Amino acid sequence: DTPWCHEDVVAVVRGAGERLDTLVVPKVDGIEHVHFLDVLLGQLGSPAGLEVQIESARGMENAGLIAGASPRLRALHFGPGDFGASMGMPGLGIGQAPAGYPGEFWHYFHARVVTAARAHGLQAIDGPFGQVRDLDGLRAAAARAAAIGFDGKWALNPQQADVVNEVFTPAQADFDRASA
Repeated sequence: DTPWCHEDVVAVVRGAGERLDTLVVPKVDGIEHVHFLDVLLGQLGSPAGLEVQIESARGMENAGLIAGASPRLRALHFGPGDFGASMGMPGLGIGQAPAGYPGEFWHYFHARVVTAARAHGLQAIDGPFGQVRDLDGLRAAAARAAAIGFDGKWALNPQQADVVNEVFTPAQADFDRASA
């Protein structure tokens, strides 16, 4: 919804050409955002897919509608930092729960994103954990996201990528059972 969106998308699509596979689009609040991008990509002759970030109260409310808004969609991403700001949650680090909150703080929001993604055959990707040196905190956050059905999680540096890959790699026994 910025005055730069149209030209930014045009520049990326034209600049990347055939190398462009997917656009990751932040702050998608409603189906009109997805429809705009779908039409624009079509007008540009691009077959690129879309992965959209749910990062606001309105986006969360519309997550199911957004997930079904275009056949170009490949994934829904949850953006906890901007989402927390949109909700007026003071002092949260990106991906952290507020001190003293009873229970798993992000569970409801995670469940909404995963449910919307799964209902439309999309991947669900959890957003970053901003405390890059707190690998134990990241591991716990990634494990919670994996347990509720997310397919992956953003990493902000290589050490985080190692932890995220470890958490989201299926155990050999699970792989064997699924392959049987």
